[in-house]
Amino acid sequence: MNTAFNLIEESQAILPKSKPKYWHIAMLDCSLFHDELGFFLELKKIFKFPSYFGNNLDAVQDCLTDLEWIKKTNIILIIQNSEKLIAESTGNELMVHFLSILSDTMILWNQKGNEGYLPKKFYTYIYQNDSMELMLKNLNYKTVQQTQLPIQRM
Repeated sequence: MNTAFNLIEESQAILPKSKPKYWHIAMLDCSLFHDELGFFLELKKIFKFPSYFGNNLDAVQDCLTDLEWIKKTNIILIIQNSEKLIAESTGNELMVHFLSILSDTMILWNQKGNEGYLPKKFYTYIYQNDSMELMLKNLNYKTVQQTQLPIQRM
């Protein structure tokens, strides 16, 4: 089961023109927000977090281990422009914690399964850039080079 962070060149990440039947695609563009609150609001939007979402990392972790409101069985998070967030000191720290949550989320859904919830698979794709690759390496996260998104293989 895939619990690695997938690195892909942006030019190779071709998204489908229509919504895939079994895939929820969440695009996190780090150039769209400039502070922590903006980060949390963007996550709330792309994952359709419930109204009780608390705009903090604990709430992100709680919601990503639930996801009952997303009926699709495969979830892809695509992170764009991560270097914009990593360049800021508070953003760098925020990204470190977020990667930890994503790693735990992928292990939960892809290896263990979340007991009591409908089965799902959770994948994280990150558009390649030097700062993110260095961060992932320094944090000892497994990465895999990809040439396409899984929805392109259908």
